[in-house]
Amino acid sequence: MKNLNQYFLLIKKPFFDSFLKINSYDVFPEFSKKFRKIIYTPFSVLFCTGLIGLFCGFFLHPQGFALAVGIFVILIMGLIFPFVTLYGISITLFFPKTSCIEGEPVEIILKIKNKYPWPGWGITIQDDSCDIEIENNIYILFSNIISFANFKCSWFFTPLVRGRYPKLTTKLLTSFPFDLITHKKKLLLDNKLIVWPKTYDVCCIPFCKSEDLLHGNFSRNKAGNYGDVLGVRPYRSGDSTRRIHWAQSAKHDKLIVCELQSISRPSIHLLLDSNKSSHTETGVNSSFECSVRIIASFAKSWILEGATVSLSANKKTINASSGEKHLEVIMNYLSEIQTDVDDSFLLNVNKLSDVKNRIIVSITTDIGKANLHLSKNQENQIHWVILKKDNFENNHSNSNVNTHLNAWIFINNNEEMPSKILTQFKGG
Repeated sequence: MKNLNQYFLLIKKPFFDSFLKINSYDVFPEFSKKFRKIIYTPFSVLFCTGLIGLFCGFFLHPQGFALAVGIFVILIMGLIFPFVTLYGISITLFFPKTSCIEGEPVEIILKIKNKYPWPGWGITIQDDSCDIEIENNIYILFSNIISFANFKCSWFFTPLVRGRYPKLTTKLLTSFPFDLITHKKKLLLDNKLIVWPKTYDVCCIPFCKSEDLLHGNFSRNKAGNYGDVLGVRPYRSGDSTRRIHWAQSAKHDKLIVCELQSISRPSIHLLLDSNKSSHTETGVNSSFECSVRIIASFAKSWILEGATVSLSANKKTINASSGEKHLEVIMNYLSEIQTDVDDSFLLNVNKLSDVKNRIIVSITTDIGKANLHLSKNQENQIHWVILKKDNFENNHSNSNVNTHLNAWIFINNNEEMPSKILTQFKGG
């Protein structure tokens, strides 16, 4: 008997498996997907129930009409109430600071008003870019906003990546009371927050063989003809007699002149490789983000030391200038720059490699540098800062430095980046 049951089970199992496969096979998957999206919702279920109630009222008993009316009242309230709630409530987002740096906590303030004599329930502030969240993807949720409310609330969040915040349109949402439909309303913005790239300490301005003398400019501790007194030295033919230090000349029985500061400053052009093929995927510590931080560090340090700095990235060039306003222009541009797919970097390199009286610093990856195919003379005219692409992509360190890339500064990974641009800088 036991063997007979096992025999029948062996026969039934393949049969039932085939039956289940046939029964669950979807002949029209696209139509089924659309059908489920429409029907499998609270609104559709209630609407169909209301229709059934009407059918029962017409053909079975008048009490079916009472059921249908109750359900349709719920539907109407569920559709209208979210719209009415958001119509009378306004929430404005405000940043006390208009700019900050990556990793710096910044305050967000919400101004909330309710013009209704009843509370507003179940209101959520949501941004699809997930950059206005408090922590761990928890969005701002108001269980209720009291009647005639007029108040402010604030909290701090830390932007990890540069950019303009909020990056996407932030909205108010509510589906109270029955979650039949979610009504949305654009959140008002008083201003936006610009997050600048994080910067690191950089050594002094590199030596330039032929600097432009700009009168009335930033004074440097270098011998010149126009700045403050640095010290004294013996007279040389051509020195102005106004610079003779008579007391020291009488003491040493020879002409001694005052050595003045130089008010010259170097002109530096920064090149950023933004070609998408040269960098890893986007992320907080991707090779492109690190390249932006390096170029921002150079620009900030050198401008504050008095150099004139220009910048080329993507298809845009920011002309050479100096001062805090110029630094702000560069940082604002770097805060929003993205990778591109054209060859503007190669065009910029070819255009600038023959320029004289200017220091050219280029930031790229080992892959980006290898794809340029430049002549030796062109390579020697540029100071190359090269990042090891694979180490930023796979988050590991490889000590094998590609010496054939002729790197001025070679950076293996994100961790050694701050020390490399500070210590190896002197080798330029």
